[in-house]
Amino acid sequence: DGGHAVWHLLRVASGLDSLVVGEGQILSQVKACYSHAIEPTVEPTEESEGTVGGSANKVLGRLLNSAVMSGKFVRSETEIAKGAVSISSAAVELAIQKARPDTGKPLPELRVTIVGAGKMSRLLMTHLASHGVTKITLLNRSRPRAEELAAEYPDVDVEVGVTDGSDDYFWQVLERSDLAFTSTSATGCIVTEAGLRQRLWGGDDAHPLMVIDISVPRNVESECNNVDGVRAYNVDDLKQVVAANQAKRQHKVLEAEVLLRVELQKYVAWQESLKYVPTISQLQKKFEAVRQAELQKAQKKGLKNLSDKERQAVDVATKGIINKLLHGPMAYLRSDDQDGSKATVQQILELFQLEQQQ
Repeated sequence: DGGHAVWHLLRVASGLDSLVVGEGQILSQVKACYSHAIEPTVEPTEESEGTVGGSANKVLGRLLNSAVMSGKFVRSETEIAKGAVSISSAAVELAIQKARPDTGKPLPELRVTIVGAGKMSRLLMTHLASHGVTKITLLNRSRPRAEELAAEYPDVDVEVGVTDGSDDYFWQVLERSDLAFTSTSATGCIVTEAGLRQRLWGGDDAHPLMVIDISVPRNVESECNNVDGVRAYNVDDLKQVVAANQAKRQHKVLEAEVLLRVELQKYVAWQESLKYVPTISQLQKKFEAVRQAELQKAQKKGLKNLSDKERQAVDVATKGIINKLLHGPMAYLRSDDQDGSKATVQQILELFQLEQQQ
């Protein structure tokens, strides 16, 4: 059903269907898709990879634009994004809650490591910095990407390291960390129970280590919790933080849906009006044909002695008359059919005898 598809996209762009209600990243992705869809010169993004830029037609372009505008409108009118948590911010919130119980120290005093340098890691850096963390070790397979991310945070002392998660350097960094976040595209676990036991945590002098895994699929084995001194958390643990936040803001979701219903009605009404476009074109052509025919008759009789300037004045005047006559019918055809009483295309064709032109 077209209406259901439009409703789904409006909800998605507004952040209502996200795991984290009101999060802004999805709106940025819809914006990127819209830009790519209407502008051939825009470079492909991760969201639009494999599609040809500028390939959207009138309907799809209008739909994506409506989704973007609705997403902005809902966020400004309902505060749906106020207090919203992303997976990354939920991870930092969890770290704040668990830091003292798991490590004996508050978050700002922990030696923090982030594994991965993607979008989620950028958000982690932002939230950690806002909560007083001033030193971070950033590990990534690519040094340039990690250094680029580190440069965005001049107030944070970021140590960049290169590792794929399987070498000695990776484990050495973990051994001197109190808290590690994993956010990589690895398809398997890089932090394992066996790996921890082979290192510092296999002896009696192991210090507490908290690991928060926000990767999908998981980068950290759940069995790591079997190792003394290690506490491992994953996305399932973060859902509790997210759920608590969302429960407090459920009324904002209802407010947002009311506004989206209006936007849905606007788009559906516009899409419905498109079926009258060919009829409008036919109507304009017929009236213009009548005008031209009558002018030609008049020019052979009473208007044949007119100067070019006078003929031009008559032409402008008759066009104005036609436009005035068409204004009412055109406005009617473009109007919303709110009560279902609007004439059908077939009725309009018969009324103005337009079928003969097809």
